[in-house]
Amino acid sequence: ELAGLLEMLDVDYVIGSVHFIDGWGFDNPETASRFEDENLELLYARHFSLVQRAARSGLFDMIGHPDNIKVFGYRPDEGLLGELYRETARAFKEAGVATEVNTGLAYRYPV
Repeated sequence: ELAGLLEMLDVDYVIGSVHFIDGWGFDNPETASRFEDENLELLYARHFSLVQRAARSGLFDMIGHPDNIKVFGYRPDEGLLGELYRETARAFKEAGVATEVNTGLAYRYPV
């Protein structure tokens, strides 16, 4: 559906980003309490699999804020995230997509 919409546009580039996981708008302050009930390791794995899928979709030139899952400070042990980051970087490289460099999370949230 998105591919069809994008075909109708004359744009220089397309930025994709993940803001929902299985219908949950995880970066919405009104739903942030749901993090308390989530297995953070599984949640991050799901999030980064969606980011990788977006990168590989061929729809986007760039992926915006790929780590916005951290927005409210809920994080598994950082040592567990290294492989997710490496897999995601490989997906970006293989798909030829860039990532946005955005400091918005740093100045608006404690990330």
